[in-house]
Amino acid sequence: MAGEFFLNMLEQDRVWVTQDGRRMAVEEMDQSHCCNVLAMLERKRDELFRDWIFEFLDEGTTYEELSRLGWVSRDPVTGRCRPAQSTVWFDRQPLVIKLRALQNGRA
Repeated sequence: MAGEFFLNMLEQDRVWVTQDGRRMAVEEMDQSHCCNVLAMLERKRDELFRDWIFEFLDEGTTYEELSRLGWVSRDPVTGRCRPAQSTVWFDRQPLVIKLRALQNGRA
């Protein structure tokens, strides 16, 4: 459930919802708040990416299809698939892009 909430937040760059449920415009967040939110999301990056991959699997996408797209990799020894490219995926999320721009004073 929490993963779904954060995935929805990552896919947009206009609103952040605080722990106590307050909605605030991302543009109005001060720099330290942007840094804190970004740091928290970065700590959750791999978990969020895994949740994102599982959404595809729940919709019937196969590991083989995800592997061809580069989102999972297969361990040649065990044959098991695991999420790959979480950093690339994370860096492309609209909220991450916006928070980094605000953090650097460029938005």
